[in-house]
Amino acid sequence: SRNRPGTPDPVRPALQQRSRAKRDLLIKAGIRAFARDGYDGAKVADIAQDAGISVGVFYQRFKDKRGFFTALETRFLERGRENWDRFCNNANPEWTARELLTHMVRNMGRVISRNEGFFQALVTLGAKEKSVVAPAMEMDRHGANRIADLLLARGHQVRLAESSVF
Repeated sequence: SRNRPGTPDPVRPALQQRSRAKRDLLIKAGIRAFARDGYDGAKVADIAQDAGISVGVFYQRFKDKRGFFTALETRFLERGRENWDRFCNNANPEWTARELLTHMVRNMGRVISRNEGFFQALVTLGAKEKSVVAPAMEMDRHGANRIADLLLARGHQVRLAESSVF
């Protein structure tokens, strides 16, 4: 958890299949709500209604909207690392560096367009709480390192710059 020591976890575990299914419905509804209304405009009641789930069930799963975002972020970043690994492990060995980077950018564009609400919420919260973007930046560094390693293995010269964005 990213909470201060001694504070309760804002995300409660989904231990049963039915609970995991409800969590997944809420996550999809939340991404839609954040895309439609932005993070600040999205209401827990609207997310729950869009998911076909009661507000009470929402609060059984998540402490509040911020805890809900934490769950979205955790899920997104886990999948993001997996996607980077899968992309690099399955990249066509015949691709030139330009083709490799073109495919990478296209994939990133698809991820962003499919998860527009998450990215809108990330930017909104990141402007208020700089710590929110640190995990996403770590995933980006993972991807950059994977691509750099792949290019190096293919005989290309690579220079990674240190980022001091936040």
